[in-house]
Amino acid sequence: MSDPTTSLPTVWRILKFGGSSVSHPDSWQAIGAIVKATLAAHRQPLIVVSALSGVTDFLSDQTMPSKAIPGHEALGQLQQQHGELLRALKLNGDLLDAHWARLARVLDDPLRFEQPACQAALLAMGEHWSATIGVAYLKAQGIDLRYIDSTELLSASEEVASSEHTHYLSAYCEARTDPALAKDLA
Repeated sequence: MSDPTTSLPTVWRILKFGGSSVSHPDSWQAIGAIVKATLAAHRQPLIVVSALSGVTDFLSDQTMPSKAIPGHEALGQLQQQHGELLRALKLNGDLLDAHWARLARVLDDPLRFEQPACQAALLAMGEHWSATIGVAYLKAQGIDLRYIDSTELLSASEEVASSEHTHYLSAYCEARTDPALAKDLA
């Protein structure tokens, strides 16, 4: 947000929290304090979170026939892990229900073993879940923020993608200025 009295541009502070940081309730209290301190210092935080600890590896296993477990078992394990965090943070237990429905559809789709697009969608889910939890928790702490899906902000460079696998699972995104996006985020 620009300060209209000075017309200075927004000064951003990128706050990245890894899987261990977003997996524990005490860590979310610390994250909330960091965000509040960033705002108090007149900086605009851009918060980036990883999936809960172990989730990305678990999801990756679900893309390999030799490691995948039955879909309903995978769903149950992920619901339990995230449900424990939701309860500890005193958040609504059905917060991720729409996400679970999508996960169940993907886990039932045999294409998850073959198609990079399906695999990429599955691997990205963990970040969506932790971001959804984080937004709900930080809003409950009185922090005004909004969720922005990074896949809406980034686009893979077609020049670098030598295969469908590379396009979805090892993408390269060029850095470039987007005045419309900057205005929207301000």
